[in-house]
Amino acid sequence: MAERVPWFASPAGLAGPLGYSHVVTIPSGPIVWTSGQVGMDADGNIADGWEAQTRLAFQNIDRALAAAQVGWPSVVKLSFFVVAVDELDVVRAVRDEFVATDAPP
Repeated sequence: MAERVPWFASPAGLAGPLGYSHVVTIPSGPIVWTSGQVGMDADGNIADGWEAQTRLAFQNIDRALAAAQVGWPSVVKLSFFVVAVDELDVVRAVRDEFVATDAPP
């Protein structure tokens, strides 16, 4: 099945976003929601540290997307829940390994 990719934009006149797009238009087709994911492997082990936990959470999302036969280019929204905002740079850096940084969700 061919993946239908959304259109992302950050129009002029809005503040420049840091790692997200202001507008997304979704083409017709299936809509997939994933549950929240954490830095836990299939055996229930929690990864050690911010970078490892974030990477494992994104890898878990990757597995969920693959199960739905879609990929990262179709993702239109990500939400992060962190307990230390001073680690957001680490979270964003790992996120950028998975999403298209020229058209981020």
